[in-house]
Amino acid sequence: MDSMDAWTWPTRPATATEFEAMMSDLDRHLATHNLLPAQRSLNAARLASMALKLSGTSILSGDGDRGEPFSPRDLLARVIDWYNRVMQAYDRGYVAMATLDELKGHDLFDQARGDYTHSVEALAAGLVLSKARWDTAQCAEKVFKGLLGRAGQPFPTNAAQGHDIVHLGDLVMKHFGIALPDGALRAIHCSPKVRYGEMNVDPNEAWTSHDALLDVLARLRPIALPVDGKRLRR
Repeated sequence: MDSMDAWTWPTRPATATEFEAMMSDLDRHLATHNLLPAQRSLNAARLASMALKLSGTSILSGDGDRGEPFSPRDLLARVIDWYNRVMQAYDRGYVAMATLDELKGHDLFDQARGDYTHSVEALAAGLVLSKARWDTAQCAEKVFKGLLGRAGQPFPTNAAQGHDIVHLGDLVMKHFGIALPDGALRAIHCSPKVRYGEMNVDPNEAWTSHDALLDVLARLRPIALPVDGKRLRR
């Protein structure tokens, strides 16, 4: 047995929490063997089947019957579904990062990229979530203002509307004719009190805000083309 096949797990998961714990461990194992995300789905199902002694269980018959929750058949289907969610997030994140990286034509875009980097560093540290929350909002604010400024459109600079992500998002939508989810804009927006540590930020709030930023950045791609007219490459 090679080292990749040596992965083990004590018992078959019986709850969503137990399943997530197993998948996190299994994904880390596959990552250490240099498998790209797109290569992990079937390998994960194979290793889970071996470790939990699910041999003979198939999810490829196409009859759609997964059986009881966390039964052998359902469990392997959940493994495949887990990686499908990961790949969808990866695809959206790639588009979001390509959009942010290639924004040109306004000084605020460089500042927005800096804010994004700081937000990721703060999230990874896990100890300065208020900073992560503020930097996430700052990234969105400067992207919106940069897009408006590049197009010759005015944008508010006062303390109230100047930091209002919902208001700035509305201005971008009205001028460029695109749609941005109101829920995402509200998730990104935060009070300046966060900046000074006057409001507590929990991990779920910080990560939800960051996820909403990726959603918004990806949706901005059609209007974020560089000023020289070259299209974003994928």
